[in-house]
Amino acid sequence: MTRLTRVVTLPAGRRAKWALLIIWIALTVVVVPLASKLAGQEKDEVTSYLPGNAESTQVLDRQRHYGRSDTAPAVVVYHRSGGLTSADLTAAKADRQEIGRRGLVASSGGDDRVSGPVLNKSRDTAQIIFSVASADSTSCPTMSSWSGTSRTATTGFPPT
Repeated sequence: MTRLTRVVTLPAGRRAKWALLIIWIALTVVVVPLASKLAGQEKDEVTSYLPGNAESTQVLDRQRHYGRSDTAPAVVVYHRSGGLTSADLTAAKADRQEIGRRGLVASSGGDDRVSGPVLNKSRDTAQIIFSVASADSTSCPTMSSWSGTSRTATTGFPPT
């Protein structure tokens, strides 16, 4: 047998098969725990795949400054044909405070991040705008209990 033949047939030997299996098991035991640490080190963001000076990258960087990605805007609209009354505006202001008191605002839990009520030019519509946690976030658990409720100017805010 030539030297090359011996080297090529070595892994096929009776003992070599078991030695190779043990080496593979040992490597697996060592490498698998390291692989789980690798997942925490990867940076999987859109900006990772774009050039640093691209307009898209600059927009994404600026968007981080304006708000969290786990929130969504919520808009409460007040409308009365013929114009909102002072009682309607008082109710809207009270609702703004109630939104802050209930902790429905995702970012701070207070009414300092609630905008409004803002009236349109014809004064028949007003709106309150604030951020709520998205469906997959747990930062605003009270929103799910309030979702889907509505009221008229005479019934007031739903009880807590």
